[in-house]
Amino acid sequence: MKNYKIKNKLALALIATSLIASGCSNALTNSSSTSTTATSTSSITDKYSDKDLDPSWDESTATKITFSGDSITVSGDGTQEENGNLIIKSGGTYVLSGTLDSGQIIVEASDTDKVQIVLNNASITNKDSIPLNIKTADKVFLTLADNTTNKIVDSSSAVVSNSSTDSSNTSSVSNASTSTENSESAETNSANSAENNSSTTNETDSPDAAIYSKCDLTINGNGSLTVNSNNNEGIKSKDELVITGGNIKVDSKGDALTGKDSIAIKGGSFDLNSNKDGIKSSNSTDSSKGWISIDGGTFKISAANDGIEAETILEINDGDFDITTGDGGETVSTQSQQNSLGGGRQNGMRPDMNQQNGNPQSNSEFGNRGNMKNFSTNAENSDSSESIKGLKSGTDLVVNSGSITINAEEDALHSNKDININGGTLSVKAGDDGIHSEDTLNITNEAKVDILNSYEGIESKVINIKGGTTSVVSSDDGINGTSGSSDVQGIRGSGESAQDGVSVNISGGSLTVNAQGDGLDSNADINITGGKTIVYGPSNGGNGSLDYTGTAKITKGTFVAIGTADMYQGFDDSSLQNTVTFGFNSTQSENQTLTLVDSNNNIITSFKAQKSYQALLISSYKLKEGETYTLYSGGTVSENSSKNTSVKDSSTDSSLNTSGSLSGGEKVTQFTLSEKNTVVNI
Repeated sequence: MKNYKIKNKLALALIATSLIASGCSNALTNSSSTSTTATSTSSITDKYSDKDLDPSWDESTATKITFSGDSITVSGDGTQEENGNLIIKSGGTYVLSGTLDSGQIIVEASDTDKVQIVLNNASITNKDSIPLNIKTADKVFLTLADNTTNKIVDSSSAVVSNSSTDSSNTSSVSNASTSTENSESAETNSANSAENNSSTTNETDSPDAAIYSKCDLTINGNGSLTVNSNNNEGIKSKDELVITGGNIKVDSKGDALTGKDSIAIKGGSFDLNSNKDGIKSSNSTDSSKGWISIDGGTFKISAANDGIEAETILEINDGDFDITTGDGGETVSTQSQQNSLGGGRQNGMRPDMNQQNGNPQSNSEFGNRGNMKNFSTNAENSDSSESIKGLKSGTDLVVNSGSITINAEEDALHSNKDININGGTLSVKAGDDGIHSEDTLNITNEAKVDILNSYEGIESKVINIKGGTTSVVSSDDGINGTSGSSDVQGIRGSGESAQDGVSVNISGGSLTVNAQGDGLDSNADINITGGKTIVYGPSNGGNGSLDYTGTAKITKGTFVAIGTADMYQGFDDSSLQNTVTFGFNSTQSENQTLTLVDSNNNIITSFKAQKSYQALLISSYKLKEGETYTLYSGGTVSENSSKNTSVKDSSTDSSLNTSGSLSGGEKVTQFTLSEKNTVVNI
């Protein structure tokens, strides 16, 4: 099948007509599936029990514990005090208040008992071990009493082990419980060993968090909780972690919030600062576990590694998120641009080649671009294999609603399977990909996606833009359809073959791409069946606004692309919609307003050229063979607000207008659309 190309000769005088584990209560996850469909909104149900959502307690039957320095005063049953430590031995409600200078709260109840611990202006510090160690129970509810301020602190010298130093100042009762814990640990060592991989190699069965639970843990209530973990993780459940409220601040050397089997968050306010991951679920041995579901809350996350990481599904149904990982995306992405001028990139990008004969061009600036996965972040070049992404899932990543701001050293959103963005507002900066999935990526409905800064903007094997408003700024490819980062790609113009199953598909919504590399790049096919798309492609040689190795077809929608001419590709002659391509004999300057009108002065398209260019492509359902059209520069556009749709460019706030009329302006050229792919040399 023929595809249309134009070649950049020095004067561009000719454009030829040869023109995309187990826990203490055996709790099970509430996930109904470990994968989502392209249009799924949620695969996880029944996440919250009535008690999870009800932080109340019966004051008359509760056991009351008051701390004062090193002393513990108890009024009620169910506890034992040993050498400055409080041991909760049975189910019930326990209200804690006061300050414990150096001690430990241990829960050692029956595995059928439910325990509610109410923090009522309580401050607990342990200088030798973890402050709150939940060893055995069916489930523990940690309730933050209304209008209270609570604090849990371990010291930098706190010991993490299963030995007696785990609670060095406990009595024989505590030592017996340690023995019990070791027995449980032996039973789960095999599963834990199998679970450990690159993302979970630091997991042990030892208490390793300021708040540590071997069974299901729920945090509820409307009070405040500060957790300072100077030697450990912040809050950790080896089973399920559920949070339905509270103002929670965590500063931790390890992960801030961990629920090995799952994490469900209904609401609350979170300020998480972590030297590792912000929020993590890590069960990799059971495909029905390892998920994270967030239904609300306000999150400020600063993590040295991943912001939110799920071993399986990560879904966001609502909430406000401000996530920073590593050094953020802005600095690293700048470094990537500098590094990209050296080394031969083979992952979804080819070295620049002369379009006619496949020989390297002499343009050294864009002659060889580096391998993305080798240079895109400083972290990946170091001896560390730590992941530094914003949102990360092992299987599916789903965003249904919420306001999400991400500044990530690596990918802002990353999935090893599918990504479905069905709603919400995303504003991201990324040192590597803005959004990356290994299989299928869908943007639908009224989603708003603004990739302010990235190396590659959106990357996946299959990319479907079905709705919403998407804007991409990238230092390399804006949209990249590829079957995997490790595949060696062919060279354009040298007989490269299309990758099986790869496609970039635009059927609705609004898309703006501002790319220094290829605008829309597919290692197979590009299909445009609707929507409004504007591509500000490369201003220099070696890349093109469109780059594909299979076919590129347009049947409906409005599509505009500007860029260089030497690597130009247009749509196939099998396309059902008409296209006009303008080739200029000299480079045109940026910031011109370009408007194409019909013989009645009705606007086909109007936009501001944000970059210099030599080639301009316009495809619209309004273009009819045999009709006369005029291209203008400048002038004033009178918009028809009831019909016009504007596509906003994130870096310049420009728009693509598709209706209205033009007054004034300088005529660039007038032509008659003579065929499906009409070429106009100027």
